[in-house]
Amino acid sequence: RTAEAHRNALIAKRVLFELANNYSTLFYMAFCIPNNMGELRAYLFQLLLVMQVVFQLLESGPPAAQLALRRWRQRRVNAKSSAEPTAPNGAALKIASSNGYSAASVSAAPV
Repeated sequence: RTAEAHRNALIAKRVLFELANNYSTLFYMAFCIPNNMGELRAYLFQLLLVMQVVFQLLESGPPAAQLALRRWRQRRVNAKSSAEPTAPNGAALKIASSNGYSAASVSAAPV
């Protein structure tokens, strides 16, 4: 058996399983329980509504999370860079402290 035939058989089995798994309750309610259209209508509405919300969250959730993470990282980088002291010429100012006294040194100005 070729890989393509195996893949096609697997797809067919999965489609049949998904159909039976998702819609067997609807078929049972529609054809086996007499005069139960109100409950069938409510179940179908719930099923479609939940599937719509879940698929919408799956589609828009990861990109929104990536954007929020990117913004958070950018704010963190901006906060770190603004927290470093600078000299009047824009060079990074490094303050070293030993024995309670502080000495400041200025590195080269960024180009």
